[in-house]
Amino acid sequence: MTVTGGDDAIYAINLRSRIAGRVLLRLASFPAKSFGALENGIASIRFGGRLDKRAPLAVRVSCHRSKLYHTKAVAERVHGKLGAPPAPVSHLDEDDAPPPTLLVRVDHDVCTVSLDTSGAHLHKRGYRLATAKAPIRETLAAALLAAADYDGSVPFVDPMCGAGTIVIEAALIACRKAPGMTRRFAFESWQAFDPKLWRELRDAARREERRAIVPIAAADRDSGAIEATRANAARAGVPVESAIQPLSRSVPTAASGLVLANPPYGARIGDASHLRDLYATLGNLARGPFDAWTFGFVTTDPKLARAAGEGFSTPYPPMAHGGLKIRLWLKRPS
Repeated sequence: MTVTGGDDAIYAINLRSRIAGRVLLRLASFPAKSFGALENGIASIRFGGRLDKRAPLAVRVSCHRSKLYHTKAVAERVHGKLGAPPAPVSHLDEDDAPPPTLLVRVDHDVCTVSLDTSGAHLHKRGYRLATAKAPIRETLAAALLAAADYDGSVPFVDPMCGAGTIVIEAALIACRKAPGMTRRFAFESWQAFDPKLWRELRDAARREERRAIVPIAAADRDSGAIEATRANAARAGVPVESAIQPLSRSVPTAASGLVLANPPYGARIGDASHLRDLYATLGNLARGPFDAWTFGFVTTDPKLARAAGEGFSTPYPPMAHGGLKIRLWLKRPS
């Protein structure tokens, strides 16, 4: 997705986006069939005070079907032209404090240069310190909620909550809390960083917060998962009702709302051949006590989804989840 805007847009998207993994500032795009063309293109870039050339700089390079194919050589030319000392290329998805990073992509002899504005991946909201088995990323949880049209105006239940990522993301939506409120971003280290503008944007986001007007509930049969959910929800500053409870005992908290679950699908937890009963239970709940609710779950395995029975469909393309492809299956009230 591409948007146009200034630093206020960069700050605001990082602060408020629930689904984006990273915000990149597109700096330049130019033909680069030779190292000379590459160096001339790099020299033409105007960073607008966003980069301190005296500070170590990481340059991540990818080359695809181009005359310039040696990524290390491209990175050396970029560093040489900018005069910035090289920094180790960190894994941006894992490093909480990566160095300022340029992303250089040479594709079919066209070089595109972008500056990372986010720093750590945007799924790192800062609240999930306690984890459970096979946790789902916060950004993916938010994407699933968006796919189910959840806006925080109806009750929410996660009957298999694990560490609570999905239910906490639902509570953040219900409380209108900006997901990036408690973390730092790469743009805060720019020379041109505007602390006054950043403070104003954060203050405006705080004024939009509210108490949740609907119940947000989580359950799991594992007491450790419930402990993790409670600890993470407290760090996120959101209200989550939680209970140690098997899936089969799930009950509605209101006349209607949304149920969304991330059950085992045999890829990391459990054996898919022994999970049919669990998915059948999900289907029975959807057609029974939760018949007036929108009911959804994710899985990698269509056979397991079919074990949930009639009424479910998967209207969206698969989503990436740690090397797997999962689909959201939904049953909407008739």
